Amino acid sequence: MKKCSIIAIVVVGVMATATTPELSNKLFSQSVTVVAVSKEYQNALETAKMVKDANMSKKAFYNMMINESKFEKKAVDYAAKKLKINWKKNALAQAKSMQKFGASKETIKEQLSANSDGGGFTKKEVNYAIKHLEDNNKDK
Repeated sequence: MKKCSIIAIVVVGVMATATTPELSNKLFSQSVTVVAVSKEYQNALETAKMVKDANMSKKAFYNMMINESKFEKKAVDYAAKKLKINWKKNALAQAKSMQKFGASKETIKEQLSANSDGGGFTKKEVNYAIKHLEDNNKDK
């Protein structure tokens, strides 16, 4: 019973504060969608937040999240989408890091494309990284 009376008070309070019919129509015509996220998805998101700045390729990220951390693919998809990971920027960050250690563009290209650690980037991501390697703007 207490829940019902509290809800009634909130609705009455909202109706009382609506000063115009247009405003009250806006208040009551908008629907609110509440999405319950499973604990698996929440945990995948938290783990992804911790490794996001490692500048991994999508392939390496998914491999780590699914094979090492044992998350379901859908949970990893959710985390990657929620964090809006930019795989091209990750490739560029890795390329710049390798360049600082004296690697040539050809070596960087090979390493980014390789299926081993630090690689797994797509051809498009590797080309983006090589193209923007000399840029001073880190946000590209």
